[in-house]
Amino acid sequence: MHKILAVLLWCSLSLPALAVQVTDLYVGQAQASGDVSAAQGEALGQVLLKLTGDKTVIAQPAVLQAMTTVSQLVRRYDYQTVDGKKMIRTEFEPAKVNDLLTRSQVPMLGASRPQLAMWLVIDDSQRRMVSDQSADGWAPLLRAQAQTLALPVALPIMDLDDSSAVSVTDVLGRFSAPVMSASARYGAEMVLLGRLTAQDETWTLEWSLYGAGSQGGDPGELTKGTLTGSQSEVSEQLMTTLSHWLVQKYGAKVSGERQAVSLSITGLGSMGDVAAVQTLLGGIASVSSVSLSELDGDKVTFALDVHGGADALSKGLALEPRLTQESAQDGGLHYRWVAGQSN
Repeated sequence: MHKILAVLLWCSLSLPALAVQVTDLYVGQAQASGDVSAAQGEALGQVLLKLTGDKTVIAQPAVLQAMTTVSQLVRRYDYQTVDGKKMIRTEFEPAKVNDLLTRSQVPMLGASRPQLAMWLVIDDSQRRMVSDQSADGWAPLLRAQAQTLALPVALPIMDLDDSSAVSVTDVLGRFSAPVMSASARYGAEMVLLGRLTAQDETWTLEWSLYGAGSQGGDPGELTKGTLTGSQSEVSEQLMTTLSHWLVQKYGAKVSGERQAVSLSITGLGSMGDVAAVQTLLGGIASVSSVSLSELDGDKVTFALDVHGGADALSKGLALEPRLTQESAQDGGLHYRWVAGQSN
């Protein structure tokens, strides 16, 4: 077993693309005003928003109470200068923040999050794609809102490869298959296709989110919507909507007694795959602990402690399209790793 763990540690240095492991999830930053507690309270609000996608969470009674003694949740803090302003960067204790959300009965999303690629077309006389470096103002607004909510989002760079693979017609016609294929270079597990139109200063975005299809089929539509407002408002609405949907779809209310769950996965072709899956498991909100208990050929068995048991774990595992559930028996879960599902 010690040899297995040593190999896993080595393999973790070059993992295959799975759900993104978001860093600094429990870190917030606020301007230093002389009142450290007030700045840390603001930072805590930022952390809770990243975890829940819900702005109203700060109005929960347990959260309001925690704000009065916010220093008890702090792991460490320091001062930094950002754009000429003195800021307080605060890192919070994950277990204490999670316990706060547990007492508030608010669902949260862990560090394992899907990479999204956004393909948006401005549908005017020129019909142009919004790129990572476009001068239309959308890219910095979308990136800033994605960072606020800890969403891994990529905009296409629209070089020759992108332009050859995806056309304006593909996006407007919701032809998700070629877009999903072209998004592999961005490590995307989901793609968002959208049409932007403007009337004076008011923008309308009609969008659909797609995920990998089952058994190698075309990507399926996961959710969709229509948003209206200024550029800033539409950007904020879009990211908030996506964050809330992801939390509801893949997140968990980390409550109740922890249950021991056995998870067996077959089809893992390399130790790198094994290490990547273990990292994925550790980033699921409902998972308290995970360890590798058995390695037999291409079958790997993990031992986990999970809030909510097997049902909660299955919900989190839905983040990874290459994992296909085969059965649930003897109190354990059985999945197959389908390499062909990789984006």
